[in-house]
Parts: sequence; structure tokens; C-alpha cells
Amino acid sequence: MRDAYAGTSRRLTQRKLDITTLSTAALERMLRKTITGAQYKAFVEPNMREAEQIEEQLATLAQKRVTLEEITKQVQAEAIDLAGRWKQATLEGKQSLQRSLFGAHLAFDPIQGFLNSQNFLLMEKLTAFLIEGARRMGERCGAAK
Repeated sequence: MRDAYAGTSRRLTQRKLDITTLSTAALERMLRKTITGAQYKAFVEPNMREAEQIEEQLATLAQKRVTLEEITKQVQAEAIDLAGRWKQATLEGKQSLQRSLFGAHLAFDPIQGFLNSQNFLLMEKLTAFLIEGARRMGERCGAAK
């Protein structure tokens, strides 16, 4: 998103510079009497309106860019380091983190460990991950033939 704002800003700034250059050239021609005042006015007025519109668009882009930067900073500040929290947490803290990630129940089976049918959310995520991996592997194998 930031790149899109920068690209649009560059394009608009370049167009505004082009308008200024063309208007200056038209003024020089009028002063040399190669065009009339009416021709100069007919050329410059629509270009000046476009330049004003470009200024408004650049101001709007600047506001959006600032808003995007503020949101990005806020998200970075609020990002959670789950691994760090897990390492620093007490037993109660780890249970709370576990519940927030896996729901109210995360069952441990002595034989199957955490990968058992009682942990349906975890199993659903794992199954979806494995199916997607198998699909991608099949695509790669099919493309290699």
C-alpha cells in the first residue's frame, strides 16, 4: 500500500512539473509574440486547474500515508511475541495463552500426545495444512512431468 501511494505521488508530482514547464514555455512564446494572449490564456487556464487538482490529490495522499504509517506503528507496538510470552509465563499464564490459542480444552493423551481426536481444533488445522501441502506437492509433481 505504501508503494502504491509513493508511485501515485511520483506520477502526480511529475505531471505537475510538466504543467509548470509547459506553462513557462507558453509564457515565453507569448512574450516573444509567437502566440497571442488569448492563446496563452486558453492553454494555461485548464493546465492551472489540473495543477490545483493535483495539489489536492497530493495533500490527500499525504494524509493517507501518515494514517497508514500510524496504523503500522500501532500494529508493531501491539504485536505479541507468543514464544517470548510462553517462556516468561508462569503455569497459569501458559494455560491462559493455551486457552486463547486452542480454546477451552487442549487434551493430552499419554500415547498420542497433543495430536489426538479430543483436540478437534488443532486436528482440523493440522489436517487442512497437510491437505494443502499434498495438493501443492501434487501440482509440483504434475508440472515436473
